[in-house]
Amino acid sequence: MVSFADPRFSRAARAALAAFLGLFAGSAHAAITVSVGPPLIETVARPRSTIRDIITFRNSGTEPLVVSVSFSDFGVDEAGEVTFEKPPGTLPSSVLPYIRVSPLRIRVQPGEQVFFRYTIKLPDHDFKQLRAVVFFAGEPDIERTGNQVVFVPRMGVPLYVESTEAKPAQLQIDEVKWARSPETNNTITLSMLVHNSGERNSRPTGTVVVRSADGAFEKTFPFNQGREGVLPGQKRNWKTSFGPVPEGDLSINFRMATSFRDTFASSYHVPAAH
Repeated sequence: MVSFADPRFSRAARAALAAFLGLFAGSAHAAITVSVGPPLIETVARPRSTIRDIITFRNSGTEPLVVSVSFSDFGVDEAGEVTFEKPPGTLPSSVLPYIRVSPLRIRVQPGEQVFFRYTIKLPDHDFKQLRAVVFFAGEPDIERTGNQVVFVPRMGVPLYVESTEAKPAQLQIDEVKWARSPETNNTITLSMLVHNSGERNSRPTGTVVVRSADGAFEKTFPFNQGREGVLPGQKRNWKTSFGPVPEGDLSINFRMATSFRDTFASSYHVPAAH
């Protein structure tokens, strides 16, 4: 099982990682349950400083696991899809030249919790944001007989280090469109072009208030409840849906934070379904 252990990063990001790694092993009935924490690391630091902390891995299953650590640089495209870059440590935004994790490989017994300690010695030169994903893969440490498939859990923790000198996130709203979903009339869709002109991650939140023309319906939907992010300098075509809503004429009041101080607010009309 592969997962991206940041529920706030992006639904598309998590979907991009929802693939399976299969290994042939002797037992198809082993219960493999793992977790890592924190699911996301975002910290602010000065150049030339040193960061020290831990990532916790817990084996809640019934089989021992051999857990190994790997790394990857990443970006996010305009559709919100995560893109991984190879070889790791080569992007200007990569934190990998400066991070050390110990241990890189360890056996974890059922019910056991282990700590992976990391140290980041930040560069002397000015930086705005450094980032990478730290992956943890747990291979069942069991006798290999037969040809049944056992899945290897692989979980990633996105890690961001932002400079104290970096400009705060500032989201620019370039275009907003509302329409009914082509799949169902009782769902409305938001398509929005945004651009983060700041030098830190933007995780905008807000509300969508939907009212029917006859006043019989009014509901407030949260916007970006999962706290999806927009990276520094990134442009994104943000698409999301809300519902269920009535099929008649609707008014929409959309409000979202674009920075610590600024808020975008506007009203829209969605005609009745035909």
